[in-house]
Parts: sequence; C-alpha cells; structure tokens
Amino acid sequence: MARLSRRIVTAVLVACALPASIARASFVNFESQHVHPIALSPSGQRLAVVNTPDARVSIFAIDGAGLLSPEVEIPVGLEPVSAAFRTDNEIWVVNHLSDAISVVDVTMGSVVRTVQTGDEPTDILFTPDPLAPVVGVQAGSSRSTPGLQPVPALDWAWVCVSQENRVQIFDANDPGMPLHEIDIPGSDPRTMAYDADRDAVYVAVFESGNKTAVVPADIRSDPNGPWGGDLHPYQPPLDPSLVVHPGSMPNNGVIVKWNGSDWVDEGDGNTVGVWTSLVPWSVEDNDVIRIGVTANPAITATYEGVGTLLFDIAVEPTSGDLLVTNTEAHNDVYFEPKLMGTFASNRVTRIDPMMGSVTAHDANASLVGAERVSQPGQLTVRPSDGQIFYTAIGGARIGASPDGVTHARLPYREGGTGIVLGASGDKLYVVNRFTNDVSVIDAAGGALLQEMPIGSSSFDPTPDVVRNGRPFLYTGTKSLNNDLSCATCHAFANMDNVAWDLGDPTGQMDLVTLPGGQNVGFHPLKGPMVTQTLRGLEGTGRLHWRGDRDDFNAFNGAFVSLMGSPSELSPSDMQAFTDFILTVNYPPNPFVPLDNQLAGDALAGFNLFNRENEQLEVFCGGCHVLDDNLGTNGALQFLPGSRGNQFFKVPQLRNLYEKVKIDDASAANSNVRSFGFLHDGNTDSIEDFVTGPGLALETNEEQVGMTAFLKSFPTGTASAVGRQWTVTGWTSAPVSQQLPTLEQQAADGNIDLIVKGVRGGELRGFLYEPGSNTYRSDSIGDAPLTRMQLFGGMLLNDVLTFMGVPPTCGTRLGIDRDEDGWGDYDETQSGTDPADPTSFPQTTDALENGRRAPARTQITGIAPNPFNARAVVRFTMATRDHAAVAIYSADGRRVKQLSRSWIGPGEFTVRWDGTTEAGVPAASGIYFVTLDTSNARDQRKVTLLK
Repeated sequence: MARLSRRIVTAVLVACALPASIARASFVNFESQHVHPIALSPSGQRLAVVNTPDARVSIFAIDGAGLLSPEVEIPVGLEPVSAAFRTDNEIWVVNHLSDAISVVDVTMGSVVRTVQTGDEPTDILFTPDPLAPVVGVQAGSSRSTPGLQPVPALDWAWVCVSQENRVQIFDANDPGMPLHEIDIPGSDPRTMAYDADRDAVYVAVFESGNKTAVVPADIRSDPNGPWGGDLHPYQPPLDPSLVVHPGSMPNNGVIVKWNGSDWVDEGDGNTVGVWTSLVPWSVEDNDVIRIGVTANPAITATYEGVGTLLFDIAVEPTSGDLLVTNTEAHNDVYFEPKLMGTFASNRVTRIDPMMGSVTAHDANASLVGAERVSQPGQLTVRPSDGQIFYTAIGGARIGASPDGVTHARLPYREGGTGIVLGASGDKLYVVNRFTNDVSVIDAAGGALLQEMPIGSSSFDPTPDVVRNGRPFLYTGTKSLNNDLSCATCHAFANMDNVAWDLGDPTGQMDLVTLPGGQNVGFHPLKGPMVTQTLRGLEGTGRLHWRGDRDDFNAFNGAFVSLMGSPSELSPSDMQAFTDFILTVNYPPNPFVPLDNQLAGDALAGFNLFNRENEQLEVFCGGCHVLDDNLGTNGALQFLPGSRGNQFFKVPQLRNLYEKVKIDDASAANSNVRSFGFLHDGNTDSIEDFVTGPGLALETNEEQVGMTAFLKSFPTGTASAVGRQWTVTGWTSAPVSQQLPTLEQQAADGNIDLIVKGVRGGELRGFLYEPGSNTYRSDSIGDAPLTRMQLFGGMLLNDVLTFMGVPPTCGTRLGIDRDEDGWGDYDETQSGTDPADPTSFPQTTDALENGRRAPARTQITGIAPNPFNARAVVRFTMATRDHAAVAIYSADGRRVKQLSRSWIGPGEFTVRWDGTTEAGVPAASGIYFVTLDTSNARDQRKVTLLK
C-alpha cells in the first residue's frame, strides 16, 4: 500500500484573505443542503434545529403561547442537515459530511451513540417494526378510524443515503449494521415521508432528471437522422458572419427528450421515429419511490414526471396524496436567447399514490414580482385542513396553499430552508440558512411573532465572506420574473446533472489571446454541456468547459443574458459573490480509505496515471495534475473534428465519483441517469472512457486500475474529515481500532482530531496534539492526557465522541468555541459565555484559579512547509494585543500583509495562498513569516514551490 502524500490530499481551507478572517480560518464551507433541518417533538413541547455552521443541534422549549426559549445546544457531527425526534428526549441528527447519525440525549446534553451510515446521508424518519407489538393508544392517529388507535413503538430508523442511492433501515434500539438496505433506482435520493395508514415510506430522488439525453455527434451526424446528419434549423437564425470562420463551427450532439413513445428534439424532427431508431438506450424517470413497511421491505411502486430536482416530500393526511416541491428544467429548449429568464419552473407536484396520477402545479402561477419564489424547499402540512406551507430559499415569501393548486404567500425573507407547524397548527417555525436563526410566524397572516438565533448568544462562526456572498447564489430577485437563480441549476453550489445548450446563434466569435500568446476563438455556439460544479474553483484557472471565462467575475453577464435581469450585479456585489464561491469545498471522496492509502487496483491506476507510459498517448498527470488536488493544469486544448472541433479546458477530476450512477448506454438498456462523463455527458461510465481509444489502455488490468484510481481521485478533503465514533469505555474494541488511524491522520496534517461528550460526569472537550501524542482539554489548567488516561477517567455513564475535523478547525469545534483564547470549560466554570468572544475570564482571575493564557506570543507552526498553493500559519497570543502577520522576501521587502487585528489571548491561524499584495503568484523561493505585536516579534522561514 502507498499513502497519498500530504501534497496530494489535504483539507482545503476557506478562501478568505481579509484581515477580519484571522479568527475564522477555522471555518471550512461545504455548502451542504438543508433537508429537514427542524423537527417538532412528539409532545409538541420541544423544537430541534440543526446548527449546521457550528456542528450542533439546538433544542428549544415551546411555551403555551407557542414561543421559544433556548434549552440546550449539543455538539454533533459535521454538516448536520436533518433532525428527527424519536421521543421527547431522544433526537437523531443526520450529519451529511460525517456519514453518520448522532443519537442525542437531551437531558444528558450529549451524543450517546453514533450510527455509521453510507456516504452522505440526508434524511431520517422512524416507523414501527412491523413485527413489534403495540405499546399504547392515542386519539385520532388514523384517517380511516379516528378514535383511539394502537400506537406501536418507533423501532425502525430509516436513513436516506444520497451518494449510494440507497435507503438503510436500522434497529433504533440497537443500531449496529442495517437490518435492511434498499437500492433506489434513481440518482441522489434525498428526502422521505411516512404514511402510517398505508404502511409506506416514500423517497424523493433529488437529481431525478426529466428524460432528456444527449445524442452524441457521431450519431447525430448520421445522414439517416432527422436533419440529414446536420443540426435542425437554428432558431433564432444563425448570424451569417459566423460562417466566415472555417473550421470554427463546433461539432456537437443534440439534446433530445423522451415524450412517452419516442425521442424528439426541440424541432420535433422525430416525425417518423428517426431519433428513436438511432438512439439505442432508454432513460427511466423514477422520481418518487414507494417502499412497503413490511417485515421484508421492498419497492412497490415508482412515480415519474414529478420534476427534475426534488427538494421535499410530504403526505397530505386527509387524502393520502403526496406533495413534492421541485424545479423542472427546460433544457430541451435550445439556446440562451430563448431560455432567458424562463429556463426552469418552480412547482409543487401532487401524486395520488393509489391511482398513480401525477399533477404538477406552478408554484408561481398568477403571481408577480416579490410574490414569486425560487427553489421551493421543505414542506409541512396542517392535518386539520390539509393546508400546505413550504419554504423557498430564493424567495422572500413562504408558500401557502389550501389545496396544492392555489398558491398564496406569507411574508418572510430569502434564505428559508426548514419549516414545521406547531402542535396547535397556528404557529409556523421557520429556519433561515442565511441568518442562522429560527422564526415563529403566525400561520394565518404571516405576522412575525419571534426571532431566535440558532446558536446561543447569536454565535455563528460563519465568516463574513460566506454570509455576505451566499445570497447571490440563491436569490431569485436577480432574474426576469424573480423566480430563478444560479442555484436553480448549480444546486447548492454543485450541479443538476443535466446538459444544456446555451449557445447563441446571434452571437459573435470571441477571440482571446491568453497569457503566453495562445490565440483562442470561442464560437457563440457550443452544443450541449452538462452543468459543472461550483465547488473547489480556487486555483483552477479559466472557467467553463471551454475555459471561455477569465474568472468567476466574468459570469456577471449571465445575470442579464440568461437570468433576464435588467442589469448585472454591481462590481462590489459580484466580488462578494466571487469571494463566497471560492470558499466552497468538496466533501471527502468515499472511495479513498480512512487511512488515506491506496492499494490494489487503485494504487496500480495511480502509478499508471502518474508516469509516462508507452501505452498511453498522453501523460495523464501532466494535464490532470494531482498537486493541491486540482485535477487540472488549467490549460486549453483544441479538440478537432468529431471530438468537438473547439477549445476545451483540461477538466478537473475531483467529482468523478459523483457521476458513476449511469448504466451502460451502449445497448438497449434503461438508465437511471441521462448524462455521464465528458463535456456533454455522452460517455456513460469511467469504464467506457478508459477502454476507449484516447487512453490506449490495452489490458484489462490497466483498465481496471485506471478506473479504480479515477473513482478515488482526491477531492482536497481527507476521508477522515467528519468521521466519528462514540465510546462508552476504553474497551470498545472496534472503535479503539479506528482511533490510531485518526491520530495518524492528525499527525499527517489531514485533520484535527477532537473529542466531545461527558467525562467524569461533566460536559467536556478535548483536542489531540500529535507532537506529544496527548489530548488537551478545554481547561487550560488541566494536564494533557494520553488516550489511555482519557479513557481511564471515564465513569460508568460517561460517553465520548471522537471526530476528525478539517485542519485548523479543532480548537473551535473541540475546546474553544468562540476562539477567544479561553477554554469552554474554563468559561463555563467562571460564569462567562463560551459562545461570546467578548465574554471571557479576566487574566488575573484565571491565574488565581490556576488557569493561564498561552505562555508566549509566537508563531507555533507553518504547514505544509514547503508548500505549493496554500500554507496555514499558527500562532499564539499571550495577551490581547495588536497583531500583524505578514510575508517578507529574503531581501526584506514585504510581499503580503495577511492580517492586522486586535486579538488574543489564545491560539489563532491565518493563511497564505502564495500570492503577492497585488494578487499575482509569488515566485518560488524562501520567504519569512513575521508576527509583530506592540512588544514582541517572531519570524519563521517558509518555502514556496511552484
């Protein structure tokens, strides 16, 4: 086995170079999607809300008037996105990045169990075990019999596992290995709903598609095709001046859509079934899946035509109908001028699960201006009258519908992601992602009754660069009809997994001279191209499949040409949007092992990828560079003839693992996904790509190895990030076997390792320090503990959860939440607020109690060193003082000011991205990092390698 080097797999830090970021270098943005971020307890007296940026769940008590008061906050896993009560005291929290469920005991104030799931879980719900006896009765629990009804225990926990296209069912009383696993025939199942009367669980598939596909250029050019091997006539007509550029016309395929019996293109060229005779595959449209709640649960029905991206699903109690919030992509329409401001619809779809009828309703029908919403989200239904309420992250309203057809609006703000009704049915509780708060709203008229921060003391670790720029991704107000946004296609900064033809027949050639003198001509026609992710853009060079955008700021024009806004964003707003996008990181690749080592086929593929081989036409690693996990050298290459006949940028490879869900489309197969690999998605699998002529891999062993490595391509976030295990004693052998691996990953710099929970009967936190192989506590007066000492001090009912977090995040998430230099335990004991950086013990008081600030003001480390793209500088402040961190060249010239702020005492981090004050890359060489305060100076050497 071989360990991937620190230079290849390293956690990517938040892209924020502002001086104010000095205390927030400990935040990494993954932009995870809220699914069911808010939940009401069975008694209706408690509310649970995920605090995604702070990796916690907040519990609120609900009084007789329906208003909230904070009760307790409990650390859970990374990127919590859903929560569900099993009892009033037991909450299960879905941690999207940790691949785990945190089982929370509210009274104890701690996680008491971690349930390991598949990759990227999204949702959780409970049903009875079909074979278990009932445990009591309650009134009105059934539509069919409204009197006293038997109530079985909620012993089955259903978990939606998005990246594995699977639902896992656990015994909620003993959640070890899943009792059942059900493969979902769709791409990215995301949310679930339970119908107790019909003993069914319904699963909504997020990237369910819309039965569109791309006919590749080699099939489209068949003279027997609908248009004699050409594209159908251009509408609008092609600008005559474009034909004077010989050889510049792209050679592209065409998007077609299955109409129920035939494949047709936008020009309806399939008058005699010609496309159908040429296209050898079909596409399923399994939008919603029905699973019977039986002793052997299995899929009993599927429903299609619901939408392209499905956000939530709920059961209407009276009728039993299903309600699904969704968007429908109109990617079967060609060219940007026709799609401007109309490229998708926002909908609520009603399904009669018994009859199988599916009826989509426009959520914005007959509404104008600010009343319209974008990206409808979580649903809640009032049992008494079937009234529907739903959020819309890109609209300044809450959707309200008495019948699923007539849509009204309640006043709210952009950013809504979660909503539930109170027990009385007259209060709505709404989560806002932009402001990280929860609102209490009158369900009748929308009056705001209360607004509460999700984090105590209004604490939110989200940096300003994220908070200020995030709305521009989701807002619908920057579109023609106030109902579309960048996130309509780039869902949650990722992708919708369909292709679009956004060319413009009326456009002009864009002739560009790149640095180095390369002349490039970008044709206004480009052909179908699949939506690209917005994750990990920093450092990847020019953008788009063709590299026809200098940088992210260059997309500003799309607000007018595609979104239909009357004007572009202001330069400052577009820069805020750009700064935010550059903070979005990839999650871990599930194919990379926990120990960051490749073995077997993946290792063989890694070696083949990274050496010049006589059997390869090209050196893979020369273009798809592994350094800093970018997967691209940013270069543009002209691919002639049937390969596209236009320039393409070398694509990054970090999200290939997300696209392995399409089946073989080379024969008469039915696929759960329409678009695969390459710019237009016409290659259905990595296996087909590596067996093609481009790589010239001749042996099966080479093909298998290359496939395994490409699926394992590092994303920049180590596999150990988010991984967590809960122990109730040091004898927990399976967990103990994992801890040395996590400790080694911390030593390698891939993670920080933290511990949270109850030790010695008290809520405590710890941070692993690789240099001494010990765990430092959240009290500065405690001596560091070895792992054995940490376990040895546990009492019978103590419970600790170990978790890997991104490098530089360990102090904040483990021992000093507000990063004011004082441990959380010290602050709690002294009566100050560990969630308020302006509230901390006085230094003299702390010294009298045996606690002290860091002994010295100094730079404590630079990692990695040498570095290529980014280095993290760690330093301590013995007192509160003015601190300036800067980079100087070997001849004493200041290269860049990294930070300047009043901070301390405590430990801090700041980042250098290898650029100068002017924002251009610094040359390779030796530099000096300096820390200057009013009475101290420290300096360390750092080497930049390009």
